[in-house]
Amino acid sequence: EDSASAPRQTREPPTSPPVTPEAAAQALRPNEGGDRLLLARQRQCQRDLEKELHQKRAELRDMEERLQRQSTPNRSQESAEPLATRSGSSEMRAGPPKVHQPMPAGHVAQQFEWLHELPQGRLFDIRRCVSPSDARSLIAAACGAPRGVLEELGRQTRATMEKVFALEELLRQEEEAHQERLEALRSEHRVEKRRGKLRLLARYAPHGAAAREALRCEAALPPESTEAGLFLAEPRGLPPSPVLSRPA
Repeated sequence: EDSASAPRQTREPPTSPPVTPEAAAQALRPNEGGDRLLLARQRQCQRDLEKELHQKRAELRDMEERLQRQSTPNRSQESAEPLATRSGSSEMRAGPPKVHQPMPAGHVAQQFEWLHELPQGRLFDIRRCVSPSDARSLIAAACGAPRGVLEELGRQTRATMEKVFALEELLRQEEEAHQERLEALRSEHRVEKRRGKLRLLARYAPHGAAAREALRCEAALPPESTEAGLFLAEPRGLPPSPVLSRPA
């Protein structure tokens, strides 16, 4: 009877410790490993393509410089012929030539200094010529480019430019693909972040109605990816919800 008349002690439901901001931030932290790996691959691909593009452009500049150096003697020879014709006609109009003082031995005019760069055998053949036209023919043969070299340089230049354009187009396509992938990852990150918030609300909501509403909102979201599911399946470092753990 004494035990029956004694007041019964009511057992209070266990209270969960408060959720700290550090624990909530750790639970909501997104998985940034995939973004960093994708950005690193994109930067490496861009660096490789830019390096190859710079090499092709350097080769193109070298070919243009060689073509310009080889075509310079031809242009100088072509410009020298009208000059000789004009000087001859002026001498004919002026009458007998004037007597000039002899040049010192070994002196060569500046415009003919490049003749010393020719081989000695070719210089000997030029000295043996009996007419200026024969000498000009030998000089043109010595300084002119081989037959077909201009066409070959043009073909190589066009092929190099086509490769450069193809590399630029490939770089543009890869950049567009990377941008689409990044946008998809950002969209997926926003969805997973909202899913994580709803799971935290469903787990730690003070009222059962709010928890059930969070679960319904989570069910309406798109299906989660494997990595996000593994990360958000079980929040770490947080106690269970007192609302969802109550017996029905």
